[in-house]
Amino acid sequence: MNRTAIAIDDEPLALDIIMFYCKKMPDLHLIQTFTNPIVALDYLKTTPPDLIFLDIEMPSLKGLDLASQVFERVKIIFTTAYHQYAVESYHVAAIDYLLKPFSFERFEKAIAKFYQFAKPAPPKHIQLRINGFLVKIMIDDLAFIEARKDYLKIHFKLSPDTELVRMTMKAMLDMLPKDQFTRIHRSYIVNNEAVIKQNAHEVFIKDVVLPKRM
Repeated sequence: MNRTAIAIDDEPLALDIIMFYCKKMPDLHLIQTFTNPIVALDYLKTTPPDLIFLDIEMPSLKGLDLASQVFERVKIIFTTAYHQYAVESYHVAAIDYLLKPFSFERFEKAIAKFYQFAKPAPPKHIQLRINGFLVKIMIDDLAFIEARKDYLKIHFKLSPDTELVRMTMKAMLDMLPKDQFTRIHRSYIVNNEAVIKQNAHEVFIKDVVLPKRM
């Protein structure tokens, strides 16, 4: 998956090095560079990338101050000639801290860390075709799913209403986060977060007792 990045540094030569290194990374696209961090901050308000390469010592706005305003929305790798800021950089959840001058090999290691943190978040909803309509269903709202011949009956945590959808148990399992849903029986998939209690033979969800047997 391609990721976007910008670089902010008041030294054009430093930006040139980052541009050169980024061109060697096939899945990382450097879309903008800035020598003025204030201009960069305005840009970030409307076009946040996945990653920022950020210098710390800049005259108009310190990198740490800029980072404190955006770190919850984007990942940051600091690039600086000053080692004394390393501890402070982790207060804004920096991915890494590259001390200038840094080699391409060191740059690669920082990007590898970024990719670890940038894994796609699990989906929050699924879309199912119900009665001719494509319906969005929030995953966290599901309690359990019950097989009914060629159909699945969907039960919800906070509603007595159910939905009937024509699909297989395997197809449903493939759509759901594997760490959140478990097939406890050939006819039942349960949301682990909805389970009140269970033993070796039964699972209790809401006011329903489901058998555990494959």
